[in-house]
Amino acid sequence: MSHQLDNVVSNLDQAMKQLRTAMDGIPVRREGFTDLRRRFVRSVSVLTTEASYARGQLPKD
Repeated sequence: MSHQLDNVVSNLDQAMKQLRTAMDGIPVRREGFTDLRRRFVRSVSVLTTEASYARGQLPKD
């Protein structure tokens, strides 16, 4: 179970890096997109932190 969580956290990190790269040329100040993106990134950060904490609580099967 811990191995699956490791894969999820790794894939999520990779997806966030791809999002950052993809958004380099996009004007983000339109129609509240900046605020939406900021809230999304913060939510993903909380999820990643919680998942990393939970990893230590799971058996190493």
